[in-house]
Order: sequence, then structure tokens, then C-alpha cells
Amino acid sequence: MPMLIVLVALVDGQREVTALGVTTADRLAALGVTHVTIARDQRTEAVVLDGWAFDAITHAAEASDLVGGGAATQTLQPVLQVLITPEGRPGAHREETSDRAGTRTGVRQGVLDPDGAPPSAVHPH
Repeated sequence: MPMLIVLVALVDGQREVTALGVTTADRLAALGVTHVTIARDQRTEAVVLDGWAFDAITHAAEASDLVGGGAATQTLQPVLQVLITPEGRPGAHREETSDRAGTRTGVRQGVLDPDGAPPSAVHPH
């Protein structure tokens, strides 16, 4: 799922936790955002925006302005997103994939479907 992380600088922790009003929520939804997560410490607030239809590269500046509320912001684009599944879980399946020369090319993992067939997604290592 496309994701954008907006870091908002806090001046002496004086900013209220971001509240998404109806107008801001509607504008984010129009950009394709379906989920918002907010985390913070004393100096920084991180707003994580994601959604299947959200184009985080094209709409980074607009989304950052919406959640930043005029404060200094910095945007981060994810460079890696990993799904982790426990191997010991009943129904879990994991197999390594390789090319014709035998070089390991990735890992195929997931939960077997009800018919016992392995998952089809291959994740590069």
C-alpha cells in the first residue's frame, strides 16, 4: 500500500496533537488516503498516511501541507515494506526461489490456501 510519512517539527512541544477536521479528512480522502496514524515525542510528530489509491510521490507536498498545519515539515518515502509471517504457524508455507543457475532470487511465503496450494507472491530477498 502506498505510504507517506510526514514529520512535523514541534516547537517546545507546543503543538496540539494533529486533529483531522472534516475538511482535512475530505481533502486527504480525495488524494486516496484511507488510513492515518500519528506518533510523537517531545520534538517531532510523525503522521503516516496510506491508502491503495494514494499516489504518495505525486501528492507528497499537498498531503504534507494538509497535516502540517503551517509548521515546518519533512516528508519521508518508504524504501522497504516487509510482510512477516511466522514459519511455525499451522498452514504457513515458505520456500526459496532461484533462477536457472541456482542463484537465490527470493522467498515465496504465506499461508496455504484451503486446497493446500502454496501462495503465489514472490518477495525478492
